[in-house]
Amino acid sequence: MRKRKKEDQASHRNDPTENQISALRPASREEAGLFYSDDLRQQRMRRQEPLVGRVTYASGERQEFTDPREYLQTIREELPYRNTTGFRHETLTDDPAVREAVDDILWDFAGEENPRRSGRELRMGGLGT
Repeated sequence: MRKRKKEDQASHRNDPTENQISALRPASREEAGLFYSDDLRQQRMRRQEPLVGRVTYASGERQEFTDPREYLQTIREELPYRNTTGFRHETLTDDPAVREAVDDILWDFAGEENPRRSGRELRMGGLGT
């Protein structure tokens, strides 16, 4: 019977008492980073510059660009090897200058003149002449 009493006392020590429970508090955002990972990811995304474009290769390699010049240069360099490397590009920006530059690169590569480009040069003040 004495052994049982000691076991009961030992288990009682491991049980949280009311005083111990009242000392518990919710974890702060920093302490519980795991639970708020989506918020942190969104905060990091807002701090970054917006993506201009993304390129992928058949090997699974992927590059994302925030600098329009680097993105356009990569397209110029990789486009001739697209059949062997599996090069694909995706323009993500809404900037018309970048989108037009990508169109021009693709038309030049095909050996054609961009038909939309000649129409843009004739316009004055947004009105076609």
